[in-house]
Amino acid sequence: MDVFTKLGVEEGEQIEHKMLSSAIEKAQKKIESNNFGIRKNLLEYDQVMNEQREIIYDERRRVLDGENMRDSIFHMITDFVENTVDANLSEEQDFRRMGSWSNEP
Repeated sequence: MDVFTKLGVEEGEQIEHKMLSSAIEKAQKKIESNNFGIRKNLLEYDQVMNEQREIIYDERRRVLDGENMRDSIFHMITDFVENTVDANLSEEQDFRRMGSWSNEP
């Protein structure tokens, strides 16, 4: 506000200058674009969270209904072990590294 006071522009007075108006318009468009990107990412994140929430609630409902979860749990364990082996052991490596992982608490 200090710059405007020095220029003799009173508070609330409309400022009209082509370069200034253009710069403000570009800044507003850039901010709007950034905000749109933020909202888009937030919506995508929210959709992922909602899908995960639905999966967890479905599993919870199945447990509360007394459904046998053996196959589901076995599948989870199998996926976990396969992913761990893939992440820690390439075809060229030996199994010593995997053995040290299996001894961790």
